[in-house]
Amino acid sequence: MPELSGFGVIAALESSKIPGIVFITAFEHYAIKAFEVGAIDYLPKPVTKVRFDSAVTRAKERLSVRSQDQSQTVIADATRAERARGLRMRFVVRRGSAHYFVPVQDVDWIDAADNYLQLHAGDRTHLWRGTMKEAEDQLDPKQFVRIHRSAIVALDRIVSITSNESQGYVVELKGGTRLRSSRQYAEQVRQLLL
Repeated sequence: MPELSGFGVIAALESSKIPGIVFITAFEHYAIKAFEVGAIDYLPKPVTKVRFDSAVTRAKERLSVRSQDQSQTVIADATRAERARGLRMRFVVRRGSAHYFVPVQDVDWIDAADNYLQLHAGDRTHLWRGTMKEAEDQLDPKQFVRIHRSAIVALDRIVSITSNESQGYVVELKGGTRLRSSRQYAEQVRQLLL
């Protein structure tokens, strides 16, 4: 999975609904990482029936005693492993019981919404569980810029930048969305004008 690893999928899950995790892959170097994030087992390809049955038995035993704290630890560890892969290529968002993938290149801008971020992509808005700092750290700085403590914009969606009286800027995006930058992030916006 070139855009999102198994670790990324785990990181996107809610801790109250995290399943038992068994990694299946042809690459043995993922075995150590799998156990580091709390996987129940690791199966190298090709998978034999005996080995598969053993993993299922182990999963059932482990899940019968798993606590909520352990689930949260698994998600946190998987998030760190996914971040170590490099820049984010897509976001995993949840709608009902389904998970959807939003490619980074489809995102016009991002803003904070309580414990989530709103990913504005064309005429759709998706909720992603994360912080502005996480998004800023995971996005390519050649493609996105943070203009406010609660706003990140895609550089190729910017149509104009206008200075305002509060030593900040108004950033206009394709489609007419206008966002204010704050003084704290004015230098990042100013760099775009050079």
